[in-house]
Amino acid sequence: MRGYRLPASVSRVRKRITSKLDNIEGDAHHGDSGGKYLSQLERDDFKNWILNPDVERIDLQQPVVKRGRSRFIGDLLIHFKNELGRKRLVVQIKYQDEYNDPEVKADVDGVGLLFQAAGYDFVVRTEADVYGPDYDVLDFLLWARVQPGDSTVEDWIVDQVNAAGEITVRDLLAKLSEDRLVQLESVYKVWRVVAFHRVVTLWRKPLNEDSVLKRKP
Repeated sequence: MRGYRLPASVSRVRKRITSKLDNIEGDAHHGDSGGKYLSQLERDDFKNWILNPDVERIDLQQPVVKRGRSRFIGDLLIHFKNELGRKRLVVQIKYQDEYNDPEVKADVDGVGLLFQAAGYDFVVRTEADVYGPDYDVLDFLLWARVQPGDSTVEDWIVDQVNAAGEITVRDLLAKLSEDRLVQLESVYKVWRVVAFHRVVTLWRKPLNEDSVLKRKP
């Protein structure tokens, strides 16, 4: 899963990649979710949904609906947690320049009606949706999520945040140890706790030691 972390040089240019250049294919997996992606946008939107606390599982290149002899395949199929009572969501991903073409838009929207008739919800997402203001934070938290766990320290972190109501990462690490090296070695465990939604923080600000952790509402 370290491969999900894009080097800084790649990260800076990803938003400039156009549909004509996006021929990236591969496999993406995380827990029970995953499958084959056929574009960079599909791969990167998969990461967006992985950390959504309402999502149970994501399938790539699913589902399939038919009209006559034609078959139409969703880019992502989002399974929400059962207790939410939500329909499964088919995500179709298009670059904005493509979707602006009236003929392409009519085709995509028509396929969306087929998915809806089959009992799914349907949404079209473009690069503006995929690379929203939280994307880099989500990318980092996904990296943290797959690092080795330490249940003793992570349970302690949750207990401290719950007891305090809210606390900065800096103050939390100071309570953990006075040894700065130990603090630095343990900080990723704080982000693992955040990534697994055991505590909350404000994602629209840079994640650092000044970030405020709060108990779950």
